[in-house]
Amino acid sequence: MVSGICKMNRPERTAVAFLRVDDEHMKVFENRVRQILMSSGSTTFTKIVNKWNTALIGLMTYFREATVHTQELLDLLVKCENKIQTYTKSFTVTYSHGKVAGSTGPK
Repeated sequence: MVSGICKMNRPERTAVAFLRVDDEHMKVFENRVRQILMSSGSTTFTKIVNKWNTALIGLMTYFREATVHTQELLDLLVKCENKIQTYTKSFTVTYSHGKVAGSTGPK
């Protein structure tokens, strides 16, 4: 985030701050996503997506505008989102073609 810092008695901007997310917190987020995927062996689709949403909302709430100005984090978000999407796509394909889903496939 680019934030203007002004003196109390003068309205002009005296400094500019550029906020970024540090590498340590990006690693923590990446590990959380890895943990979600590793521990989701027999979990439902909804639980996986809820955990992803919770992790994402927590990250965005804590770092706010700094996320937009950290290109490495934006790249990491795309990478992690693709991992979650790939996993959930294979999950829905695997579990939606059986007798449980009401298909007329082999019994």
